[in-house]
Amino acid sequence: MFASQVAYVVTGSGVALGMLIYDERHSPWIWAALALMFAGLALVRPKR
Repeated sequence: MFASQVAYVVTGSGVALGMLIYDERHSPWIWAALALMFAGLALVRPKR
């Protein structure tokens, strides 16, 4: 489960690098989607 969460980090890094390298600007919809994605990621907890 936790190994598959690397895809979320890669997606966020790709957005950030696109903004830094290519000077991209994103709409509020993209920011809302990223916030929801990371909020869902924060809710995942390992089994005991």
